[in-house]
Order: sequence, then structure tokens, then C-alpha cells
Amino acid sequence: MSRFPQPVAPRSLVQIYRSLRHPTGGTKRRFGAAGLSNVLLTNGALQLLLHHHVPVMTATLIAQIFNGIYGYISYGTIAFRSSLFKASSLGRYGLLATGLWLSNWAGIQLFVQQGVPKSVGALLMVPLLALSSFVVQSVWVFAK
Repeated sequence: MSRFPQPVAPRSLVQIYRSLRHPTGGTKRRFGAAGLSNVLLTNGALQLLLHHHVPVMTATLIAQIFNGIYGYISYGTIAFRSSLFKASSLGRYGLLATGLWLSNWAGIQLFVQQGVPKSVGALLMVPLLALSSFVVQSVWVFAK
């Protein structure tokens, strides 16, 4: 038997949402939740585009546009609890999104040159992009 109380799993999506919005909840946990939904939606769209032989640069651009819109709103409101639509944070997020798109495209290209399928290369880029995105958003884009 553990000395620490065991966490109780939330029973509904409403409870999950409330736990993410809780004032004592950690930024990393909220970032992870927002990021998971963003990755699933964005990478799902990217995989679909790559499956239909859309060129890598075009596919990553389309996915990144969606990622930018959805990400700015979800990371800003859920993860970092920032007031949205400040010109400074919006411009910074735009620069970050552009850098992530170019990094994603270049990373996938490097994997393909090594014989890795495009779709696998796209999946391998996720942790690298997520880590760099969290750091830049926390210290530059949504810093208080």
C-alpha cells in the first residue's frame, strides 16, 4: 500500500476540462493536453496529405497553417492562460510556427534521404518539435 493517495481518474470530458483549467494545474500538464489534441489533429491531416502524395513541403505547410490557428488558441488559453490576440504574442507565435514548419519539412527530408518513409519521418519529428515549441512558448511567446 502506498503512502500517497492514488489519483482518481476523471469520469467525463467535463471533469478533464475542469482539471486542466484548475488554477493549481501545471503548465506542462496543460501544454501536454493541448499538445496531444493538436498533434492528433495536425499529424492526422499531415499523414492523410502524405498518403495522397501531396508534396512534403505543401503537406507540411497546410498542416502547419491548421496547427498555427488551433495551436495559438489552445496553447494560449489552456496551457499558458494568456489573453489572446495581443499583437506581440500573435506575431511571436507566427514566427515560431514558421520556424517549426521549416524544421518539420527539413527534418522529414533528412529522414527520407536516410531511407525512412515520409510518414514515419513526420512521426519522428513530433517530440523534437513539441519540446522546442514548449520552451519557446513558455519563455518568449506567452511569457508573463
